[in-house]
Amino acid sequence: MLNRKLAPPSFPIDHFQLPSYEQLTSSAGHDLIVCEDSKLPIVFIEFVFRSGKSCQELPGTSYYAIKMLQEGTTRFTSEQIAEKFESLGSFVEFSSSIDHTSIKLYSQKEHVAASLELLTELLLDSTFPTAEYERLQQIRAQQLQNQLAKSSQLATLKFNEALFGKEHPVGNILTVESALSLSLKDIKQFYKDKLFADAKVFVSGHVDLHILDQLSSLQDQLPTVSHVSLNHSPISQINTSIIEQQDSEQVSLRQGMFSLSKKDLAIHTLGIANTMLGGYFGSRLMKSIREEKGYTYGIYSTLVHTIDHSYWMLGSELVKEHKQDALDQIEKELEKLATVPPDVRELETMKNYLKGKLLSSVDSIFTKIGMIKGLKLYGLSDDYFEQYLQTINSIKPDDINLAVNKYLQQAEKTKVLVG
Repeated sequence: MLNRKLAPPSFPIDHFQLPSYEQLTSSAGHDLIVCEDSKLPIVFIEFVFRSGKSCQELPGTSYYAIKMLQEGTTRFTSEQIAEKFESLGSFVEFSSSIDHTSIKLYSQKEHVAASLELLTELLLDSTFPTAEYERLQQIRAQQLQNQLAKSSQLATLKFNEALFGKEHPVGNILTVESALSLSLKDIKQFYKDKLFADAKVFVSGHVDLHILDQLSSLQDQLPTVSHVSLNHSPISQINTSIIEQQDSEQVSLRQGMFSLSKKDLAIHTLGIANTMLGGYFGSRLMKSIREEKGYTYGIYSTLVHTIDHSYWMLGSELVKEHKQDALDQIEKELEKLATVPPDVRELETMKNYLKGKLLSSVDSIFTKIGMIKGLKLYGLSDDYFEQYLQTINSIKPDDINLAVNKYLQQAEKTKVLVG
């Protein structure tokens, strides 16, 4: 019988083994990355294209182009498409991010073939019906209205705008008017010229040769589209922007600056230092601003990576009447972590958290392929996470000080306050 009075045995984590995978290439030159795991009869497939926000000339085109694929084909309406996936027990998700658009398919193994046949029809025979596009525009306009009404989301949008500049795709805020004025012709043109750029497919789960052949055939039917960079250069505003909201009891804070790319040799050390500052529940900022001062329910700092740029951002929703004291306390915590070495116990607690989090990233077919996808999309080597683990194990208190001082404390920051 299990003795619950005894803690489970622990052991050191000295090495990290990346999940095994196979990288194939279709006859048209598209990458197909496979991570097989036959423990459960399920399959996860993700199509990833280099056609996100950073590739669009007109704000919103990337989002609409990928979303419209599920709105109708020559044979099926949007309702019939949804019903067919549901009858197969499959789920499909269309999304757009800064660098990429993607289509995720979750399916039982026995229904993968039929699900892929239907997905092929969506990719190659979408009709972009006008009525469905107008409905999607209305939904998007309502989403944007809701975003702009929330100080937390408005602060993030305004921070991106200040950091990248209004003309940069990341900094350009899609307005309700723009979302409603985009023509269906523009969306179809993006679909034709850019949507399928640098197509990659990631598949994991109970995969067999028939599924791989079907995927390879589908890849070869996709139009061959090469990614074309728009070469937007960020134009940052290194200042503090304040948007007053008289009826608000909280102030949404976002501050940060451009930082190291994922390929930089120092990125692991900086990432670990950021975790101690504000990257997990036991961080310095959570203890000080939330637990000791009671100025917020939550505060965090994070490193955000895109293919072309990386930046550090700190965010929180602060009690309005204590705004200035909270801002001063944040600066004190930055300065303290840049000058005073953390004690061994605090460092070891954080190291254990980071190692546990790393191990949990390979506990399912979804997280395994997600880890491999991150390496492939950012051009990182297979030993990237092994290097990360070795940095966790070897990092010293002084290393934390040096990283915070060099990359976080001294840099000029863009700051946005909404509320």
